[in-house]
This record gives sequence, C-alpha cells and structure tokens, in this order.
Amino acid sequence: MSAEFPKSKEALPEPTAMLFDPSTQKWDDVRDAILEIDKACFGEKSFPEEELRTYFEDPDAVAVLLKRKDQILGFSGAISDKDVEGALYIDTTDIVPEEQEKRHVVLIMEILEEEARKRGYKFLTRNAAIENGYADKILKNYSDRILESHENDSEWGPQRYFKIKL
Repeated sequence: MSAEFPKSKEALPEPTAMLFDPSTQKWDDVRDAILEIDKACFGEKSFPEEELRTYFEDPDAVAVLLKRKDQILGFSGAISDKDVEGALYIDTTDIVPEEQEKRHVVLIMEILEEEARKRGYKFLTRNAAIENGYADKILKNYSDRILESHENDSEWGPQRYFKIKL
C-alpha cells in the first residue's frame, strides 16, 4: 500500500476512517504506507518505526486509519497519557500532503474520540504545531471543550498543548 496518490481530475470517492484492530490486523500490512506517510509529513523528523509500530500493535493504544478504497491516506496514533489521569494522548496525526486541508482530520478524530469514550477516557491531550496553523485549527474546532492550553517548544518547533474534554 503506497502513499503515492494519482493526480487525476476524475471524482474520487470520499475517504473513510476506521479503527485499526491489532487483534485482527497486522502492523506488517500497513507498515510501508505508515512509514511513507510519516516521512512525507515530517521528513527527517519522522517518528522512529518502533514508536509508530506501538500504535498498531499495543492493544492499549488507539490507531485510526484514513483510507480511500484500499489506499491508506493518513492515520492517527494515541496512547494513555501517563501525566494526566483519564486522558488519551494523541501523539501524531498524519495525512498525505496532497490530501491535507480537506477536513479529513475530522473523520479520524470522530473515530478516535468514540473509541476513547468506549475505553473510559475523559480527556484527550495533544501537542499541535503552531507554525503550520494546526494549533489554531484545534483551538477553533474544540474551543468549547478545551480545558487547558499552553505553548511549549519541542524538537518539531513551537507547539501548543491542549487538554480537551471528551
């Protein structure tokens, strides 16, 4: 499954988001696409394979795939927040560059939030990049549910931390 995406003008079906179930699905089936997407999004600051693999093999992690037909267009990986009781930490959300800015993150987050609630989480936490506008989009879309927000520096540049009520 390659993250390469044909640049065609014909109408494409809308993508769908789905929970990745490590009890029935295998990391090896999505590995190449996930690594390729992460590299396309972050370049040399890509996550190590071992870290990405955790979202897809650890039954306590939550991974959501964004797909169009059989092609993976993006994903999100989340783990229990060891610093905030009752919180699921969204560590990464990646979408192939040519599919960004199309509100696909909304599809992924709907599935991720539903699963977090099912597992008894009360909050989502995450850091979001400031420079590319992602933090502002989170602020806009979750404004009525944001309980805490502050800026911090990271190896990926300036970030804004959010604690969001589920």
